[in-house]
Amino acid sequence: MTANRLADQAQDTDQGSEPYPIVHLDPRLVYEGAVQHGAKLGRTIGFPTANVAVPRPGPERGIYAARVRLADGSLCEAIAYFGSRPTVDGVGDLLEAYLFDFDGFLYGSELRVELVAFIRPDEQFAGLDEMVTQMRRDCVRARAVLRGEI
Repeated sequence: MTANRLADQAQDTDQGSEPYPIVHLDPRLVYEGAVQHGAKLGRTIGFPTANVAVPRPGPERGIYAARVRLADGSLCEAIAYFGSRPTVDGVGDLLEAYLFDFDGFLYGSELRVELVAFIRPDEQFAGLDEMVTQMRRDCVRARAVLRGEI
């Protein structure tokens, strides 16, 4: 599904200052897999992520509100990214999930990532500072979606 088609299917167009409407996914997309080691850049910018391989074709490239089921059965709210990480010269698509309010070790454990809503398409930023600023905005929107506010 393309970003334009996702935007056309928006169920909530209360965008505030954001240029993209939230698109609630129905049915939700679910991906399962073991957490893999990545470049570990996320932890250096305050967003440590759990990386999970996704079979092709993957979801639309972009940012998603998500829920993640851990191997122990607990459920975490999260924001997820699927794409090639163009700002940091990433190679190949990857699903990365930043689990809100989580501090633990996940490498090698199995996760179930449920993409709940499409927040915005992937984009390349001029640098890390600009990217981190947008990531903070994305987290606010994702938490609001997961709380049922938008």
